[in-house]
Formats: sequence, structure tokens, C-alpha cells
Amino acid sequence: TGYALAQARLWFFGAAGSGEAALATAERAVAVAPERGDSHLALASVRFSSCDLVGAVGELMLALERGPNLADAHDLLGRILVETGPLQSGLRHLEHALELEPNLTRTLVDRARVEALLGHWDSMERLLDRAESSRRTPTPMWVLRARMAMWQGDSERAAALLAHPEVTNGKNELVFRFLQIAARVRKTDPAQLLEGFVFGVQTSSPRGRLFFHQLATEIYSFQGELDSAVRSLARAVDVGLCDLIWYDRCPLLNVLRRDLRFKALRKVIASRSGQVKAALRE
Repeated sequence: TGYALAQARLWFFGAAGSGEAALATAERAVAVAPERGDSHLALASVRFSSCDLVGAVGELMLALERGPNLADAHDLLGRILVETGPLQSGLRHLEHALELEPNLTRTLVDRARVEALLGHWDSMERLLDRAESSRRTPTPMWVLRARMAMWQGDSERAAALLAHPEVTNGKNELVFRFLQIAARVRKTDPAQLLEGFVFGVQTSSPRGRLFFHQLATEIYSFQGELDSAVRSLARAVDVGLCDLIWYDRCPLLNVLRRDLRFKALRKVIASRSGQVKAALRE
């Protein structure tokens, strides 16, 4: 199961062949130990990486039936449901993951993103501060800080973060570039922003490519390049976007909401999220 999870992570970052290895290994884990929750968690993680959220939810329900205290299973199910809904159910799973593992940085970052989508900026800041203090995986937290500065249109905040030691130490080049955009000292094509970083390339998992297109949509919208933003959004939908809550609530997408293309894409995402909720009920 550990090997499957590692391969799924490598797949996100574009390692060729890792998707096939992740799936084969996860399926082997389930075949060898179907009674173990972590076997089903491994397969759910690969399904999630494939943007097969219906399949992931089915495996996660099995994982939690066999291992009700698997923090990572609660985290992953919560991450899915705070995209597709029901939102409150997703939040409960994320909170339970944090009860089981209080410093699960990924969960703190996801919770912070949801608080921002709900407009609870103070709660968001507290969660990001908590994630920063854990110092386990700082990059996702810093990327979200840069995104939140764009969501709020707070270029002064972004400029202040550019001077933070965690940003100036040369270890977070992606965060540095992102904050330059948020501070409006740099305007760039997202592909140039991510040059040298491998997620979002053709060999990345669908989830990796999806995340790239979501970031690109936000950047284009922030820079006022609305046609490019809609095109990136369409690419995200093509890959498998199910994040209806982000689609409906992200402040950077407000300017796009009257576009007929935007409305058409929403129907696809709403249908997918409905399929996930139906799988959850089953």
C-alpha cells in the first residue's frame, strides 16, 4: 500500500509509468488483504489520481468500514466531498482526520481553502498559521497563501509574504513566482510560471493536470485575460473537474459567471458531482 501511494504521488509529478505501477500495486494490495482498510485506501488514492471520484468514494467507504480510524481515508473522502458536496459531510470528515492526526498538514490546507470559499478569511488564516507551525510540508501551504492573496486581491499582503524567510531562502521558487504575480510585480503565462516544475505535464496524473488548469484559470482571471481563463477552465473540465464548490464560490471566477461557456461547463461539473453524491448514498 505504501508503494502504491508513493507511485500515485510520483504520477502527480509526471513520472512516466508510475500510474500503471500505482494501479497494479494497489489492486494487488486489495487482492492480498481485502480485509484491511489501508488496502482500499491505496486503491482509492489511485482512483482519485485518475479523477475517478466515484470509484474513489466506493473504495473509501470500504476503507472506513474496515479501518474507521484511518485518518488519511477521512482526509481523502473529505477532500472529495468539499469539492462535490455535501459540503458539511466533507467538513466532518476533514475535522475527524484532524482529530486523529492534529498536524496533518494536507488536511489543514484543505480546510483553509474551504474556509476561504465560504468567505471565512480569519478562520482560513488560523488554519494556515497552524499548518505553517507544523513545518511538515510547507509548499502546499505557501502555494495556498499565494492563491488566497489573489482571491482577495491583496497585493500588499503578497508583497509582504515575498519577504518571508521561507520564501526568500531559495527553496520555494514556485511560491516565489506565484507571489510575484499576486503582488502584481510579475505578469506571466502560467506555463512560464510552472517552467521547471513537472506537475501538469502530459505524463502527470489527471489530477496533476487538473490542478495545473485550475491554477492557470485563477492566474488568467486575476490578470484580466478572461478568454484564456475560460479556455483553461474548459481544459480542466476535459480532464475531469468535479470541484463544483470551487466553481461556484471562487472569487476569481466571478467575472466569468455571465459567460455562456462558463454556464455550459457548470452543467458538466454538476452532473459529475451528482454522481459522486449518489455513490456516497449507495
